[in-house]
Amino acid sequence: MRSKSILAAISFISVLVVAVPVASQNGYYEPIADQQPIAAEPILERLPPVEIITPIEMFSPAQPWNQDASTSVFDTPIALPPTTPTPIEQPPVTQPAPAQLLPLQLAQRQPVPLQPVPTQSIPPLLTQRAFEGIQASKADMILGPEIIEPVISGEETCDAKKKKAAKIWSGKVEFGLNGTEGNSQTFNFHIGFKTKRKTECSIFTTSLDYNKKNSDSVNTANRLLTESRLERPHCSTPWTWYVHGLADYDEFQPWNVQLTGDTGIGYQIIENDSTDLTGRFGGGCSREIGGPNDDYVPELLFGMEFEHRRGDRHKFKVALEYFPDVTDFSEFRMVDKASWEILLDKELNLSLSFNVIETINRPNPGGKEADLDYSAVLLWNF
Repeated sequence: MRSKSILAAISFISVLVVAVPVASQNGYYEPIADQQPIAAEPILERLPPVEIITPIEMFSPAQPWNQDASTSVFDTPIALPPTTPTPIEQPPVTQPAPAQLLPLQLAQRQPVPLQPVPTQSIPPLLTQRAFEGIQASKADMILGPEIIEPVISGEETCDAKKKKAAKIWSGKVEFGLNGTEGNSQTFNFHIGFKTKRKTECSIFTTSLDYNKKNSDSVNTANRLLTESRLERPHCSTPWTWYVHGLADYDEFQPWNVQLTGDTGIGYQIIENDSTDLTGRFGGGCSREIGGPNDDYVPELLFGMEFEHRRGDRHKFKVALEYFPDVTDFSEFRMVDKASWEILLDKELNLSLSFNVIETINRPNPGGKEADLDYSAVLLWNF
């Protein structure tokens, strides 16, 4: 019984061996009998469409920046807008070949023009880590210097030139008024005007002070003092050369107008952001018009001018000028000025100023030798 079962199994296996063909290594089936070979159709897989990424899309400002310094900027996944895949043309297969060796004919696409990106739209870490791990030639091809640092035109606008231009002219206007009504009537009026023009080659200043006082409808003071000075500083030394003129009108002097002209040299003793001290020495002459003696008087000049600024709100200024007669040093003139300015409103350039002007004429026959004027006035700088 067992031998019959074994024989039946052997017969069944023999039938299968004869009926079923065996696959060979060359891809064809080899029949056992007179059977024609059948070619097997190779299986080809379509590759995914290739998308071209432009440099601008790669560094889109909307892309979240990778803050990890150990990774490159290209390791961060970038979300690109959806694009239409380009169809791929495949040539007809004439012989079997592996799918990965099939050539791909990609459709030609037009180059995408690069648009300059504003500097503020680039992430701040781009200048530090953007080109880590890539070659310099590729970096120049991705982002040129005109994108990272836009080229600024050398031509400046008119507004920029005006801002850069130094302020040459400056000045101030003073105005004061006070009076009384009652047992006595008084009226005091003061006005002053000062300008300054400063350049690299010259400094020109001019000033005017006018005081008028009235008591019980009678004038007690009526004086106008004006002064001008042109000074040329030397470029490499603290020495300067100057020309100075002064005119003094006083109704209550034995003369009507006193004129003074002088020239000489000066020396800048102190010059910094807060303090200026200048000494002067020269010579000239003076003349009194409408007085008992209208001759020209030769004089020397010894002068000093001091200015100190304390912070942004206080400024002190003192000027002393001594004019001795060359023929007799016992006869001289002096003009002394002092002022203290206190800033009240920075936006309006409004200040409060206390001024003192003293003139001494010795001798002065028919009049007082000393005359003192003082005032507290509002001052507007421009």
